[in-house]
Formats: sequence, C-alpha cells, structure tokens
Amino acid sequence: MKHLWIPAIVCILFSIFACTKRIPQPDRFLDVDKNTVAFGGNADSRDTIFISSNDEWAVVIKQDVDWLTVTPSSGTGDGMIVISATANMNTVRRTTNIEVKSGSNTELITVLQLQLNETIVNAVFGGEANDSFNDITTTPDGGFIAVGASSSMEGDGTGGKGGQDVWIVKFNSEGNKLWHKKFGGTQDDAANSIVRVSADKYLVLATTLSTDGDVTNNKGDRDAWLMSIDGEGNLQWQKTIGGSAEDRLYNLKIAGGGNFLMVGWTHSSDGDVSDNAGDADAWIVSVDGDGNIVWEETYGGTKEDRAYDVTPVSDGGYIFCGGLLSADGDAADNTSPAFATWIVKLNAARAIGGKVYLGESEFDYGTVVLEASNGDYVIAGQTGSSSFDNYHAGKDIFICRLDGAGSIRWKKAYGGNLSDEPGDLVETDSGDFVIGGLTTSEDGDVDNNSGGEDAWLFRINGDGDIVNSLLVGGEADDGIKKIIKLNNTHFAFVGLSGSYEDAYPDITEAIHGWFHVVSLP
Repeated sequence: MKHLWIPAIVCILFSIFACTKRIPQPDRFLDVDKNTVAFGGNADSRDTIFISSNDEWAVVIKQDVDWLTVTPSSGTGDGMIVISATANMNTVRRTTNIEVKSGSNTELITVLQLQLNETIVNAVFGGEANDSFNDITTTPDGGFIAVGASSSMEGDGTGGKGGQDVWIVKFNSEGNKLWHKKFGGTQDDAANSIVRVSADKYLVLATTLSTDGDVTNNKGDRDAWLMSIDGEGNLQWQKTIGGSAEDRLYNLKIAGGGNFLMVGWTHSSDGDVSDNAGDADAWIVSVDGDGNIVWEETYGGTKEDRAYDVTPVSDGGYIFCGGLLSADGDAADNTSPAFATWIVKLNAARAIGGKVYLGESEFDYGTVVLEASNGDYVIAGQTGSSSFDNYHAGKDIFICRLDGAGSIRWKKAYGGNLSDEPGDLVETDSGDFVIGGLTTSEDGDVDNNSGGEDAWLFRINGDGDIVNSLLVGGEADDGIKKIIKLNNTHFAFVGLSGSYEDAYPDITEAIHGWFHVVSLP
C-alpha cells in the first residue's frame, strides 16, 4: 500500500504544477492621472502626477530641456512624480513631453509653460469710431473706472453730446463692462485723469472746447474742466478752470488736507490765471473737494514752457516736470537751444528751490515724476539726445534718478532705432520701477514687435537696468497711458488698442479703449 502512495503523490504534484502553468499571469498595466500639465511662468512651478502600476516604471523627458525636472525618475507599483519648472523669462510659451514607461506600456504627459509675462485680463471697449482711455482708478467693489475720450455713437459710445466727448466706463475685475457715461458739449471734450475721493465720489479732470451741453461758464478757447461723479457715473457738479486763451491741466492727484493738485500749461493771463510771463507757462493749480481754487502758480519765461506732471513730496514741497523753450524768467539758467526737459523742485511756499535741465533736442520733455520710497526723485520722459546713457536713435524713453538734493544719480535711455514713448511710471514694493508706453522699434531693448505701435511694459531695478520686458499688441497701434500697481508683480494698465476688436463682435475696426492686467515680476 505504501508503494501505491508514491505514484499518487507524484501524480498530484504533477497536476498542481501543470495547473499553475495554465493560470494566466496578470497583465502589466500603467496609468497616469493626467496627460497635460500647464504651468504659469513663475519660478518653482510644480505639479504632482499620480501613477497606477503593477510593475517597475521609469520617467524620460523626451526633449533635451534645462527648465524642467521630474522626481523621482523611477519607481515600482503605485506612486507619484513631481514635475517642476524654472521661471519662463522668454517671450514665448515653452513645451515638452514626458514619457512614463513600464515594459511595453508608455504614457505621455505634455507639459506647457506660459511665459512669465502672461496676460491675465485683456478687454477693449468702444464703438464705430476712435475711443481711448487715459486714466484708471479702482472701485470699492474690486472693479475699475477708466476715463478718456470717445468719438463713437454706437456700442460703448452711445449717449454722445457731439464731437469728441468725455468717456467714463466702469467694468469689473474680469473686464466686463457695467456701465458707461458720456459728458460734454457740441465741441471736443476729453478726460485725462480720475481720482477716487470716497466710496461714492470721484473727481474727473478733462479739457473742453464746448460752451454748451454739460459745460457751463467756459472762460474762453480750451479750458480745464473738473467734474464730480458718484459711483454710478452720475454728474454731481462741474467747473471750468482757465482764462480767455488755451489752458490745459493734467494728472489730478490727492495733495493732502482735502485738496487736489493739477498741472499743465496756460496761454492766458486772465480769468483763473494770475500771471503769465509770455506764450505758454507751466501752470499748477490746487483745488478743494468742491473744485474751488485754493492756489495757482505759473512758472516759465517768454517762450513756450509746459508741465506734464507734479507731485507733492515729503518735505512739504512739490516737484514738477515738463519741457521748455525759454531761456529767461524762471529759466534764465537754461542753456539748451532746443526744447529741453525741465525738472523743478518747489518748496512749501511754492518758490523754486532747484532746477535740472536734460537733453538738447526738440523731443526732450519729462512726462511723469514721483518721489521714490527712499526720498529720491524719478522722472520718465522722451528724448532725442545722445547725452543719455544707452541712447539708441530717434526718440527714446528716458528715466532719470535724482537724489533729494537734485543731483543726478543716473539717466538712461530705453528703446530702439525708431520711436519709443513713455506713458506712465510706478514704483514697486521691492524698489524696482515699471514703465509703460509704446514702441515702434524692433531692435535695441525691444524684441518681437507685432507691427505698428506696440504697448511696451518694462521693469528696471534701482540702478536703471532692465530686469523684465513685455510687448503687448497686434498688427495695429496699441499703447499704454496709465498703470496701476495691483501688487509687486501684477499691474493693470489702460490705453488704446486697434488690435483686439476681433474678440468683440459688437466692436468695429477702429481705435478702442483698452484694459489689460499682466504679470511682470
């Protein structure tokens, strides 16, 4: 009987092994939870991919790239990988593919990285004719109000009074219009500045040629026109400021004590203008919250002298910039034979405490001045002068940095071989400066011009070196007029654009008001 057990055991074992061979092995499988990864352009962009597998797997980056890493590069069974990218400082998007392989199985992951200067909001407003924005402010609900000029009678231009009108548009943070209003008379009127006074009050500064419609008491020719609106754009009051000749005021600013500051030039010597040395004088006007003049001063000589911006400074005085032709009067020390940039420091009594002249061409003038966080003064403008470091050709944007005593720390030009124009200048939280304007150049500091005039936004450090640059626009003309700093890396700007109406079927081909939000670290 014992001998019978031996063959039986052998038979049983043979059957077990035979059956085991017939049991199919599980197939190798590999799966990833996403096949596309999109990164922003900032440094240390990363994403996690989860892997399902019952085998060993390995990761291979298909192209030879130096901006992407994957960890770990291999594993067994279920796991995950982390894909990381460096900052994309280029002006184009970057892309590559990653393969996750296990035996004969392969999963492909496409990685897309947007350029660092990526558009966040892009919106245009307008009608059938030419419309543009000149300034912008935030609203308490997180939106914006932009002001400018509109010649349209359709679309966002309805409600016209005649000629060109003051145009005010409110939109939300995504660029969707909430309302628009138009003010003026039968002649040309245009808004250039807006300041939020309170949660439900805004002051708008404009120029007007009208003597009818919403405009009363025009003093003669072109006047500055100040109006107050509520949060819904309803007109509360309006006042003209000027004399019998042409007068212009720009860049309305809060001056403290409930007062506001404006700057420009006047050809008048009557009305609201107390003095004029001849031709056009630089003109600074302070008003209270009801638009009543607190004080006004003129500066200049017997030729054409203009101011484009003024700002109160920490010592209780003011600083303004512009351009002039005079070499007498308040500019008796000017030695330039052509239109020169003029930077003037005023003390608290509004007397001239110091002057700086820059440039020696007909294209030199300062358009924006601010007091930096360290007490220096930074001025932006346009120049055709080789006296600026890094001057290229034609018309360049310039930036000049003065210390508190008015001594030049540095003055540099930016642009290319054609025309480059400044629009606005703001300081960042980190002590950099962001400049916005337009360019027609295609070389020098400018790359990849899309055609015509492109909006140009660039960032410089405290020494004036470009650390980031961005061109925005299309084949038509596009430009920046005013910038708002949203945070240290994100900026909103307004201006004009002829390139983006295709995205708005109700807007015809023309020049439109433009709102844009962008990242520019």
